[in-house]
Amino acid sequence: MKSFARRTAAEPDPLKDFGEEAVPLATDSALRRTALAALAVLAVGIASIPYALIRYSNAPALGTLTVDSTPAGRRLVVDGVPRGATPQTVALPPGDHLVVIGEGPGTITLPVTTRSGEQLRQSVVFETTVVSDSPAVAPVTAVAESAKRASAVIPAPSGAGWLAVAGAISVRILENGELLGSSDTPRVMLPAGAHTLELRNDDLGFRDVRKVHIAAGKTVALSLTLPRSVLHVNAVPWAEVSIDGTRAGETPIGNYRLPIGTHHVVFSHPQFGERRQSVVVTAAAPARVSVDFTK
Repeated sequence: MKSFARRTAAEPDPLKDFGEEAVPLATDSALRRTALAALAVLAVGIASIPYALIRYSNAPALGTLTVDSTPAGRRLVVDGVPRGATPQTVALPPGDHLVVIGEGPGTITLPVTTRSGEQLRQSVVFETTVVSDSPAVAPVTAVAESAKRASAVIPAPSGAGWLAVAGAISVRILENGELLGSSDTPRVMLPAGAHTLELRNDDLGFRDVRKVHIAAGKTVALSLTLPRSVLHVNAVPWAEVSIDGTRAGETPIGNYRLPIGTHHVVFSHPQFGERRQSVVVTAAAPARVSVDFTK
């Protein structure tokens, strides 16, 4: 059997020296790998920042809706989401929304349309129910009759009425530069009293100012009077033309006057058949429409 001599303290230990060198090398390699992985994650994060900025910068601007009521403190729900109590201002994306104010049988429901970056205000007035006094000993039927004979519903002191705007085009309704609503909804609620309203359709170049008096509980109806503009019509080789179902003549047709808005033009040719087009006539400049039957 071989025997191993014991080393003296002065003799170096080769295993010890090897271990001291190997551990730092392994640790250094692991640190390098960790640092490279962290740099890769950071690079991906930095690269995604411009995309995120572009994505959210292109999001449509919100509009704001302010709802107040008389009396105040009525529950407000917008698109099925509770929004506290009136008066209240909420930010909404552009589009159609359903606003519910109050609770129970006295609830008021309003459809509203918000536009990007615009401020819309809706004011509502709740009516107060008053029942005449009755003796405590009076039977139930007598109390019912007493309530029926009394002025059961009395408008609140400020009162409110409705405005209905009818016309061939859609208009926004503004007062003192503040958007109240649009003709897309059947009625817009306004406080009772005198109002100077601006009716606008910027796409068609339409603007009209109307003075109205709103009576409590009543509806004031406004009809739009649209200005006329010019339409030029042509066809190759030629065509008989009707506009909105009315014969307009044979092309070329110049300076044909129509109310602003969208109109439907039908071109007819005995050999090439029929072509249909829609054209938007605005107050800003003459409109033109034409067809080429040879193409």
